[in-house]
Amino acid sequence: MQLKTSTLILIFSLVLGGLHAQTGIVTGTINDLDGSPMEFANVSLAGTTLGQTTDKNGNYRIAGVAAGEYNLLVTSVGYEDETRPITLAAGQTLTVDVQFTTDAIDLQSVEITGRRAISYQNKETYSATKTGMLIKDAPTAIDFVTKELILDQAAFSLNDVLKNVAGVNQFSFYNDITIRGFRVQGQ
Repeated sequence: MQLKTSTLILIFSLVLGGLHAQTGIVTGTINDLDGSPMEFANVSLAGTTLGQTTDKNGNYRIAGVAAGEYNLLVTSVGYEDETRPITLAAGQTLTVDVQFTTDAIDLQSVEITGRRAISYQNKETYSATKTGMLIKDAPTAIDFVTKELILDQAAFSLNDVLKNVAGVNQFSFYNDITIRGFRVQGQ
């Protein structure tokens, strides 16, 4: 019985050792153009589930890779994706270093405007259009309550402010309002 168990353990060890020798390791460092290490870059082997995220020094290590040909894919936000063809032999540790190129990403512009005047009137709006225009020229009905009017009236609740807006009425004391006949609850 003891001999059978020892024989099975020996055979199992040889099989596992043989399987382990058929895999390799892909390792390397990811840097940006000025040589700074890229933390949190994604490194993967295309077409497999094998991958790794770089550490704070830009290093990665993908172990247990079967011998063969792969495409090493490196991605990170704000940088162009890099693809490198690699060939890994059984038992080999392959080092692949990658230097990223920045990718120009255009975002939508944001325009912040403010009023310098201190008055109860506001003549311009950006609400109905993407550009500034006079309220009287807007394609929809727009009404404003300026911060000066709110402060002068000591308006502390929504219902206090809505007294100044045409077509909006208080429905109850719990911020329920009607806008041109349609009820809005608890806003």
